[in-house]
Amino acid sequence: MDNNPLSEREREILQLVSQGKSNKQIALDLFISVNTVKVHVSNIYEKIGVASRTEATLYAIENGIIPNPGSGSTDMLAPTITTELVKAQERQRLTGLQLLMFLFILLVLGSSGYFFINRALQTEENNVLSELNNNRWTSLDDLPTPTSFAASTTYNAQIYLIGGSTDGKINATVRRFNFQTEQWEELPDKPTPVSNVNAVVLGEKIYVPGGITSGENTISVLEVYDPRNDTWSTKNSLPNPLSDYALEVFEGKLYLFGGRNKDVYSDRVYSYDPVLDKWTEEASISQHRAYFDSAQWGGKIYLVGGFDGKNNLSLVESYVPSRIGLGENPVNQEPLLPEPAVSCKAEQLVDTLFVICPSSMTKLSPDGSKWILETLPDSFLLGQGFANAIFNNNLYIMGGINSTGQATSFFGKFQALYSIVLPILTNQ
Repeated sequence: MDNNPLSEREREILQLVSQGKSNKQIALDLFISVNTVKVHVSNIYEKIGVASRTEATLYAIENGIIPNPGSGSTDMLAPTITTELVKAQERQRLTGLQLLMFLFILLVLGSSGYFFINRALQTEENNVLSELNNNRWTSLDDLPTPTSFAASTTYNAQIYLIGGSTDGKINATVRRFNFQTEQWEELPDKPTPVSNVNAVVLGEKIYVPGGITSGENTISVLEVYDPRNDTWSTKNSLPNPLSDYALEVFEGKLYLFGGRNKDVYSDRVYSYDPVLDKWTEEASISQHRAYFDSAQWGGKIYLVGGFDGKNNLSLVESYVPSRIGLGENPVNQEPLLPEPAVSCKAEQLVDTLFVICPSSMTKLSPDGSKWILETLPDSFLLGQGFANAIFNNNLYIMGGINSTGQATSFFGKFQALYSIVLPILTNQ
C-alpha cells in the first residue's frame, strides 16, 4: 500500500494547512486561486481519509510531513499544534460517547432520529444553495448613461435598449450591446422620444408601441425598428394611448395587456397582426392594472403583479389567446405571488418562470402550484423602472431608479444555469 499518496503540491498545501493557514492565505502564498486551494484540500482529505484540518494535521505529524511538536522542534507553531492535538484527543473521547448516545437515540426514537438528521442535512443544503444563488449574480460595466423605464429586447444575440427617462428627461436614444466586443453601440434614434414602454421582436423587427413622451403625454404611436436595415418606420397606431402595459408575442401576433393613460388604468387586451397592420380588441383581463409584466410558460401568457391605481397587486393570471376563437374565456387565475409586485419583470429561464422585483425574486414551482421566494444579494437591490433582456439563459438587468429617485447606469447579469464541480471519488 502506498504510504505517501500525496503529490508534491498536495504535501506543500498540507504543510500550510497544518500551520493553521486559511485557504485564502494559502492561495496568496502559492500564487493560485482560492478555488484551486479548495480542490487540493478536498483531494487531500479524500486521499488520506480525514474530514477536518485537525485530522489532516495529525496525519502530517504521524507521516513526517511536518515536525512532531513533541520532538523538541523550535517551530513557532508547535504550541498551537500541541493544543490542537489535546483538543483532538478530547474530541475523540467525546465522539465515542456521543456515538453511543446517538445509537441509543436511534434505537429508542427510530424515525425521530431520522427526522433530525434530515433536518440538519436540509439546513446544510440550504446554506450551500444560498451561497450558489449569490454567486449567480454578477455586476457588469456600467451603462454609457443612466436610464430608467426604457424598452429592451434581444435580437440576433444582441441586446437593444430603447428610449427611457434620465431624471425626468425622456429620450429617443437607441443602444445595442455587442456580446463579442462587450461594448454598447449607438444606433439611429427612435423617431419619438419615449419612456414607460416595452419592446418585442416579431418577424425580425422590433416593435415599440405607445409609452410616455415629452410633457408627460401618453401616446398611441407604433414605431418599428428593422435591425437588418438600421431603419425606423411607423405602423398603425394603438386604438388608445397607453403606457406601462405588458407586451408579448404569441403565434405570430403581438398582444398588449392593460396599461394606463395617465390616471386611467385599463383592463383591455389588444392584438396586432403585422401582415394586416391591424389592431384588434380581444377578451379583457380580470381587472385594470399597469406597471406589470408578462412571460410565456407552459403554453400560456402569465401576467404578474402590477398596480390598479390604488393598490399594489399580488395578482397572477394567465391568458390563452387560442381559446378566444373557440368562444372560451382565455383568462385563468393562477397562484398569488408571496408579496405585491410592482414594476417587476417576468421571464422564463431554463423552463422556470421567474419574477424579478427591486428587492426580491420569486420562481414558480415546476408544477405551477406555488411561488418560491428568494432574496437578491445586497449589491443587487434594484430600483423601479429597470429594463431586462435574455441571452443564453442569462437575465440582464439595465438601469432603474435608486433610493434617491435618480436614474442609474447599473448593468448586471443573473445566471439561470449553473454547475457544481465535485471531486472524483476513486478506489485507489
